[in-house]
Amino acid sequence: MASKEIRLLVLCDERKTAELIHRMVAEARQHTFVFDWKMDVPSAVASVLNGSPDLILFDYEHPGGELKELFCAVRDHKPSLPMMAITTEDGAMVSVELAKFGVQDHIQRDSFDSKLLVRSLLYARERKRFEQTLAREQTLLNELLSSTPDKIYFKDRNSRFLRVNKAFAEAYHFESPSELVGKSDFDIHRREHAQSAFADEQMIMQTGEPIISKDEKEIHLDDTVTWASSTKLPLRNQRGEIIGTMGISRDITKEKQTELALEQDRLLLNAILDSLPDNIFAKNRAGHYILSNPAHVKDLGAESEDAIIGKSAFDFFPKEIAEQFTEQDQRIIEAGKAVLNAEEFRPGQGEAQGRWLLTSKIPFESNSSDGLCLVGISRDITDIKATQEQLKETIDTLRNTQLQLIEAEKMKTVGRLAAGIAHEVKNPLNILSMGLDYIDKENSGAASDSEFHDVVEEMKSALNRASDVIHQLLDFSGPQSLTLEPTDVNEVIRRSINLLHHKILVERVEVITELSKDLPLAPLDVLKMEQVFINLVFNAVNAMPDGGKLFINSYTEKVLQSGQSSRKTFSDFFSVGDLALIIEFKDEGQGIPEDPLPKIFDPFFTTNETGKGTGLGLMVVKNIIDLHRGAIQVSNHEQGGVLVRLFLQTQSNYEN
Repeated sequence: MASKEIRLLVLCDERKTAELIHRMVAEARQHTFVFDWKMDVPSAVASVLNGSPDLILFDYEHPGGELKELFCAVRDHKPSLPMMAITTEDGAMVSVELAKFGVQDHIQRDSFDSKLLVRSLLYARERKRFEQTLAREQTLLNELLSSTPDKIYFKDRNSRFLRVNKAFAEAYHFESPSELVGKSDFDIHRREHAQSAFADEQMIMQTGEPIISKDEKEIHLDDTVTWASSTKLPLRNQRGEIIGTMGISRDITKEKQTELALEQDRLLLNAILDSLPDNIFAKNRAGHYILSNPAHVKDLGAESEDAIIGKSAFDFFPKEIAEQFTEQDQRIIEAGKAVLNAEEFRPGQGEAQGRWLLTSKIPFESNSSDGLCLVGISRDITDIKATQEQLKETIDTLRNTQLQLIEAEKMKTVGRLAAGIAHEVKNPLNILSMGLDYIDKENSGAASDSEFHDVVEEMKSALNRASDVIHQLLDFSGPQSLTLEPTDVNEVIRRSINLLHHKILVERVEVITELSKDLPLAPLDVLKMEQVFINLVFNAVNAMPDGGKLFINSYTEKVLQSGQSSRKTFSDFFSVGDLALIIEFKDEGQGIPEDPLPKIFDPFFTTNETGKGTGLGLMVVKNIIDLHRGAIQVSNHEQGGVLVRLFLQTQSNYEN
């Protein structure tokens, strides 16, 4: 393969020398030289300006002033053009002198042959090419060293600086990089940092292993502290031998300060999360946990946070509860609005009891690929909730007690008023009754005067009704004392029914009894309890003017929960677990309207027509039952009619 032509410009004023050179280069086998001979410098300069030669061979014996013109033309217009000189003498002085003008080599006039000449020409050409490459690389290196903000340095085997860049010098307040040559880290850092850097560099030179991106804390002589990310490498010569170290370090003080501040904040946040008794957690958009504090880990029954991260509520809760949580979380994330202090009940699992939690959930924008996420905090308020319920019950009890006290005082006032009225009215009524008897007796012979007798009978009937009211008032306001005896309540019920046998037949009422056998004895005042039963049977019969059935049952039952009976509560006389003796009266009448139902125990309140009731019967019944430490409930039955339930003490309960 033919080599590229080399255009050779020869400058000499002797034809003989030019012809010799021409003949020698023509003998070159591997290279083709295109010969161009110029006898004067201006002609050679013109050829350079035209850009034709690849190599210049000139006679150094030309007048010096004229050669300088050639050297300037090459320097200014074609600095990459290699030059070689023919000299009369050889020596170092000649080489130095020629090197000043950019000449790559020279050959002595009387001591070269064709091979030496060609070899020297080719060497000069390659040397120029190498010099150009080296100069270009040197320029690039200098540009890099001067413009990069990172600190770059080269050190010898004793860790003394061979060269540093401008940024390195400025970082340590030196005016010029040359001022650092021969110095070491001990001249710019505190001893502890300098010693550490020296140890690293000695290790690099021993092992040949670099140190990549090491964060170093630099303590300067003025006690200022900076941080740098340093990379240190072995410095080798052309034979690959380690002759020192080189490195580059980037100032990361701001980044490190930010990192340390973030780390401090992270440690503080972790300390807060670890110490708070509240459950704190965070979820991504898919509902997977991305954070869980120890309290939340414990609440979920997991061993550690790692056992929770990446899982969802479905891994820790029943499906129904997990679906509720997930639906709520999605609503919060989609709406972008927080839910604060929401009370939620979490049913217990297994033997664990349910708990009340006060939960807040807040959406937040995450920098991760998850985008919008959710953070939650929940606090167990089961004890607070229980306290609230107890407080509510206490308030209700106090309110009921207040009502009872007010009612008791009202009853005392009504009782005193009733007693006064009864005593004041009783005697006049007796006188009127005796007067009517006298008038009726004196006129008993006037049989024909029927109108007179009708008037007398109406007056007697009115006096009887008034007398009944007076007696009930006296019963209501009478002494609050009982004569209690252990009694079979079924016998009292039967005797009371027999006393009203005539009225029951007349009103076409069928009494159906279902009285349990072997009932425990009850502490009763028999006469007063007969009055209770008679009143209740009488009211039931009156409630069925067209006849019907009256069901009377007796049985025992354990009290399972506290309740309310009229103005007194079961808890006044009964405790949960006590055995209560229950008597029920159920009629088939129209029942009691719901609005007046709470007033049925008020004095003189009645739903009957005028003249058919005094409104004192149930009030007297209530007082008698209260004296027996019992309770009464009156309600409308689901199938129609009124259901009255009496709760009486058994003898064993009463004695305890």
